[in-house]
Amino acid sequence: MIREISLENALGWFAKLPKDRQIATLSPAYVCADVTRCENSHPLFVLYTDQRGFWMHGMHWTPIADCERRFDIQSPYGYGGPVSNCDDLSFRSDAWSCYKEWCRARGAVVEFVRLHPLAHWQNYTGVIVPDRQTVFIDLENENIRERYEIRCRTAVRKAERSGLIVRLYPTDSIVSDFAKFYRNGMARIGASPFHLFNDEYFKAFALLNGAHLLVCEREGVWLSAGLFLSG
Repeated sequence: MIREISLENALGWFAKLPKDRQIATLSPAYVCADVTRCENSHPLFVLYTDQRGFWMHGMHWTPIADCERRFDIQSPYGYGGPVSNCDDLSFRSDAWSCYKEWCRARGAVVEFVRLHPLAHWQNYTGVIVPDRQTVFIDLENENIRERYEIRCRTAVRKAERSGLIVRLYPTDSIVSDFAKFYRNGMARIGASPFHLFNDEYFKAFALLNGAHLLVCEREGVWLSAGLFLSG
């Protein structure tokens, strides 16, 4: 049986996953933080369990304009999709069958999910279309820079000679400084209003466990900055 669960309940189930499956953007907390940039969406969590294990899916649930009691489903920015502690194929099939029936009963018309490229266990049985290649770097490697292409190593050395440094800023700066820096950057490249995330989004992000603000600067002037999640 599949059922809708609260955020608190979803966080409890997420904590039961093996550590390597507790990916930051798959966390229920991230699903809720990211939805603050969406005007008409709200977070929703469903859970399937039996004696073999559990399957949980966190999503953004959005009413479709001019379609009464019809909705679409989307994963948060970055990577989303189901999580599970069971790799049994029959379990995945049973969970998916129940999920499809739940979607029909709830009025879901379509779902769009960005699956994590390294989460081979994501248990998504819908239509999967490869979108792009993704690069990952093993941070446990002692000489990460040696694995860069020559032109990248040259660029890093040039930046260091020019006095550029990278600093970790307190999370308070995500709201007070980064939000404005980000929106100014989006305006300069002519990004659509959709990408001009509101302050509530940055406040929610700053409260996430494992959220970090890294800034590349020279003599205190921000040249680039980014938000990172560790997990």
